[in-house]
Amino acid sequence: MKDNDSPDYHWKTIINDALSLSATDIHVSPTTQAYRIAMRTPRGLTGYQVVTTESAKRLISVIKHRAKMDLSFSRFPQDGQIKGIFGYALSIRVSCVMTVLGQRLVLRLLKDQKTLLPIHRLGMTVEQVKRLIVAAKMTSGLILFCGSTGSGKTTTLFSLLNHMQTYNRSIISLENPIEILIDGIHQIEYDYSSNVELSAWIRGIFRQDPDVIVMGEIRDRNEMNVLIKMALSGHLVCATFHAGSISQAIKRIQAYTAEKHNPESYLRAIVYQEQNHTEHDSSVVFDVRLAPAVCLLM
Repeated sequence: MKDNDSPDYHWKTIINDALSLSATDIHVSPTTQAYRIAMRTPRGLTGYQVVTTESAKRLISVIKHRAKMDLSFSRFPQDGQIKGIFGYALSIRVSCVMTVLGQRLVLRLLKDQKTLLPIHRLGMTVEQVKRLIVAAKMTSGLILFCGSTGSGKTTTLFSLLNHMQTYNRSIISLENPIEILIDGIHQIEYDYSSNVELSAWIRGIFRQDPDVIVMGEIRDRNEMNVLIKMALSGHLVCATFHAGSISQAIKRIQAYTAEKHNPESYLRAIVYQEQNHTEHDSSVVFDVRLAPAVCLLM
């Protein structure tokens, strides 16, 4: 890509290349002399381009404008979203922060419902799919989807939610941000910057008569404890959680809850997945455990 090309053309080229490489994230990062653009592909974070600072500034302006972000407001973190990208079935979440060297953008490519695979085509074994379906048919408790950043746990969660719709259930999600739009699921975007406490959002959800509640990613102790209370209230609750293994996830749960509740009383299943890279290929490795077997790892 040449620096004298227009920023709009540069932007379109980056998106086309990201999709051809199956990238999930695009990083636009300043260095002392230029900007580096990298993409997180199934093989990890890899370099893509080095562009001049001037070209990068023009590109950043185009991206922020499309994401409806304030171009004059750069000293503090901003988030935005771009929908309907060049006819592709995806949207892009944009995060911008100011570093000591300049603005840094991270773009997350979000799949459309049409791109979600059925759960039996995600890469699980037949037995793992059977376990996941057993968990999906439960009426209360907590199902956790664990893995590292970019492992695909959110995609797996929403593929299962798509499957759950065949059970005629009322499904409500509380997310920040909404990553995949699915018809039939009532998705609410939870604004962390607002003065409305999480408990108020939860009360509003309970009044909507849900069968299944989805909480997106659990980020802290408060969210974990709210999640467990919902799981103990007679609802099936699903969420994603950053952990390196199922046993690590359980240890983090216990640390967050200070053992106020025995995990056996609310934990129904944990799905762990990770990207497995080889010299010639990459795949997803799953581990699906149901209660009470999952609690034996405590």
